[in-house]
Amino acid sequence: MKKCNGELTVGVIGGMGPYVTLAFFQCVLKHTPAKKDWEHLHIIIDNNP
Repeated sequence: MKKCNGELTVGVIGGMGPYVTLAFFQCVLKHTPAKKDWEHLHIIIDNNP
């Protein structure tokens, strides 16, 4: 996780396939205490299987 301009950015690079990436993203969303869309983490997903 990197903090830039007061915001956190999450980046995941690895051998995750498309469905595991989807499950991971759903898990992150489920455990993020955001009430509004703009309160979610800045997440970069590079899905390049």
